[in-house]
Order: sequence, then structure tokens, then C-alpha cells
Amino acid sequence: MGCAQGKQTFGVEMCEGIDSYVTPEEKELLRSSWNIVSQDISGVGMNIFKKLFDIETDLMKLFKRMLTKGETGQVVVDSIRLEGHATGVLRQIGLVVENMDNNSALTTTLIALGEVHANYRVRPEMLPLLWPAIRDALKIACEDEFTQQMELAWKHLYDFVTCHLSEGMVIAHLKGKRDSFVVSYESSSLLLSPQQDSQNSSSQNQPRNSSSQNQPQNSNSQNQSLME
Repeated sequence: MGCAQGKQTFGVEMCEGIDSYVTPEEKELLRSSWNIVSQDISGVGMNIFKKLFDIETDLMKLFKRMLTKGETGQVVVDSIRLEGHATGVLRQIGLVVENMDNNSALTTTLIALGEVHANYRVRPEMLPLLWPAIRDALKIACEDEFTQQMELAWKHLYDFVTCHLSEGMVIAHLKGKRDSFVVSYESSSLLLSPQQDSQNSSSQNQPRNSSSQNQPQNSNSQNQSLME
């Protein structure tokens, strides 16, 4: 399984539902591994972003509000703010795992979140850069239980999430919300983005809560951004 494609919207090929990416067996692997990861959400979240900054140092510029200058003038990350952000991001990933059987709500929420990311100049081609960091952090957390099958299950879920985030970014661009960029769904295989500046920014971009059954559980955190 991988990044499935389907109908076109705004002239752009859109993504399919989660069952086109993740098998029932993989869903069970995701749930069992999430039970392990959820025992240390802040720790795993911090490992993700520390690994990301080690691999992709240029991405630190997207997190300007978390950067400070050290005693010698070097740029350092505010660990307290980063931990809060990383924890929120990992909880968001947990919401995806917990709502894998609610495809309609997931799709709607992820597309809306993609539009939020576009406001922070996060581009679809940046999304694959986070996968190695997520994979390595999961491997540390799950230890010997992180098998090749489990890694593949997480990669398939990651592809589903980032494809719909990319879809939201394209929609934001076509609505005139963001500068022009080129998108390749095949190359944008989650989650990098900044923390919201204010509650107003968050409320403007999150899906309406008029129908609770159309929203993932714990939807109050659904628009936590993933890059800054």
C-alpha cells in the first residue's frame, strides 16, 4: 500500500481514504505500538524534533519563535517551548491512530490542518523530511517490538496523513491563501509545522464543531501545528 490517488479537485489529484493505505492488520500494529508510545508522549515527541534538527538543520528556520541565542551567540532551541510543541504534535498523531476507523473525520481534519500549515509557509515537499525522525523515535520507544512490519504500518499511515496535509496546502494555494509552490503527491509521502500564535488563528482554521460525530475524538487539539 502507499499514497493512493483518486478523484480530482481544483484540477489536482486527490488522495484516497485510509483503507487504501493501511490494512486491518497494520491498524492493529499501529494501535499496539501507540499503547507503548503514549506512555511517554513528551519524551518521544522531543526525540522526534531533536532528530529532525540533527538531520535537517535548515528546517529550524520554520521554528523562529522557539529559537534563542546562547551565551556565545549561537542559535539554540528553547527546550521548554519545544517540548510543549512536540507533545502537542505527538498527541495529534495519537488522534489519527485512535480515529483510524473514522475516515471522513480524519480526512476533513487533515485537509484543514494542511491549510493551516500553508499559512506558515510549510510546503508539501518538506513533509517527507520528518519521516526518518518519526521512525527513529518510534524505534527507540518500542525497542525490539518495532519490527519491519510495524515500521511499514507507520510509513503507510504517514503517507495517508501527509497526502491529505498536502491536499490542504494545495487548496489553500488555489484559494489564494499562500504563495505559489509546486506539488508532487508521490514525493510528499507529517507533520512539521508551527505552534499557533493565538486561539484566534486556531479557531479560524479548524473545522466546525457543529456535528460531533464528524470530528475525531479530542478534537480540541486537532489543529496543533507540526513545524514553525
